[in-house]
Amino acid sequence: MNRDEMFLRHILDQISFLREQFLGVGPENLMEDPLLQKTCLRSFEVMGESINSVSEDFKDNHSDIDWNKIMGLMEKYINIDNGVQWDLMWNFIKTGLPEVEQEIEKDLNK
Repeated sequence: MNRDEMFLRHILDQISFLREQFLGVGPENLMEDPLLQKTCLRSFEVMGESINSVSEDFKDNHSDIDWNKIMGLMEKYINIDNGVQWDLMWNFIKTGLPEVEQEIEKDLNK
């Protein structure tokens, strides 16, 4: 496994972890549960670090994944200065991350 694949696997691991943690969880749970919030923030942090660690060459060769959009959304939802937007983050976990997961898996299986 090369370095880029390793970081992509880290992202997939975090997506899988979040899917398990948020099974049967609604946005109100995320807004009220500090442990769930910290879990979510840490997973987003790991995914952000992993995305930043994927080589520019790989990103250029796999432009079907909108890396900047993913990072932009994650940064938008975790804007500590303006408060974390838990409802939007919950929605991204439920709808956005499965799309990211599919795109990464597709690229890994090429």
